[in-house]
Amino acid sequence: MRCRFAAIAVAITTFSLSAGAWGQPIRWRSVEAVPRPPVTSVQAARALGELIGPAEVRHVVVQFAHPIDKNVRAQLSAAGVELLDYLGDNAFFAAAGDGIDVAGVGRVRSLQLAHAIERNVKLHPMLLRGDVPQWSIVRQVIGPDGREPEPVVGVYVLFHRDVPQDDAVELARHHGAEVRTRLQSVNGLVIELPVSRIDALADEDAVQWIEPPLPPLSETNNGCREAVQANDVQAPPYNLDGAGVVVMVFDSGTALASHPDFGGRLTVRDSDTVKGHATHVSGTIGGDGGTYRGMAPGVTLESYGLEWEPGSIFLYSDPGDLETDYSDAINNHDAVLANNSLACNVEQNGW
Repeated sequence: MRCRFAAIAVAITTFSLSAGAWGQPIRWRSVEAVPRPPVTSVQAARALGELIGPAEVRHVVVQFAHPIDKNVRAQLSAAGVELLDYLGDNAFFAAAGDGIDVAGVGRVRSLQLAHAIERNVKLHPMLLRGDVPQWSIVRQVIGPDGREPEPVVGVYVLFHRDVPQDDAVELARHHGAEVRTRLQSVNGLVIELPVSRIDALADEDAVQWIEPPLPPLSETNNGCREAVQANDVQAPPYNLDGAGVVVMVFDSGTALASHPDFGGRLTVRDSDTVKGHATHVSGTIGGDGGTYRGMAPGVTLESYGLEWEPGSIFLYSDPGDLETDYSDAINNHDAVLANNSLACNVEQNGW
C-alpha cells in the first residue's frame, strides 16, 4: 500500500510541462496554489494509467476543464475510474485499479489533469511545519535514534471514502499507532503515534488527510430568553412551549434528572458523571421553573456527556464520542435538536 510519491510527481510533472496554457490551480489547504499546465484528455488518461499499478497507487487527483455531470461520471466509471470527494476548482480525488481503460478515460474530453497526491497536501500546515501543539502530546518515547525522546501525539486521520475502515485501522497500527476512536461518518480515525511516523503514514495511498487534534472541549454557555425572544413565542397567541419535541443535550457530563424543574422530562443516556453545568444547560433549554424557566419548558430532554476511557489522560477532543452519542439520540430516541455547550480555542489558533 506504500506509494513512491517523489518518483510519481517527477514523472507526471515532466510529462505535463509540454502542454501549453496553464489551468486553474487547486487551492490546497496546506500549500500555495500553483497552476499546472493542462494536457489533452488523451495525455491525461495516459498519465493516469502510468500512475496506477506499478507504484501501488490507487488514489489520484483528476481535474476537469469545467463542471461535470452524471454522464461523465458514468463514462469514467465504465472505464475503471471512480470519482470520490470533490476538491473544488473542478477537481476530485479519484480511485482506479489495474484494469483501467486508458482509451475510455481519454474519451472524456473535459479531463484536463491527472496527477499524484503528494504528501504536502495531505498534512495540516502545523504538521507540515513540524509544529506539535502542546495539548496533543500524550507521552514521550525513545526516538528512532535509540537515544533522544520524541513525543507521541494525537492526530485525526481521514481515509479516502472507498477504504474499508478495518483496513484503515490495520494500516494505522502498522505504523505504530494506537487507535483511540473510529469516526464512521467521515471514514476517519483518532490515533496516537510517535511524531516521527506521521510522514510515513501520510505517504500511504489510502490516507487523504492528517491534522492535529483540536484542544480539549471546555464548557461555555451564552444565551438568554430575551435575546432569542422566547418570551414572545411562549405568550399568546402562540403559546409554544416545545411539548412533543425531543432535544439532545451533550455536555461535559450529564444532567441531574431528579431536578424538579425537569418534571420527569429528562432522561440520562450516559454513565458519565452528573455535572452542574450540564444541569444548568438543560434547564436553560427546557426547565419549567417559575421566573427562570427555560427556552422551551415543555420539551423532552435526552442527556449525554463527553466520555473517554476511564483512567485515561485525554489532552484533546475526541469526536468519536460525539458521533456515538448523536447516533443514539437520533436513531434510538427521536431527537430532532441538539445542544453542545462546549467549545475550545479554535479561532485563536487559526483552525
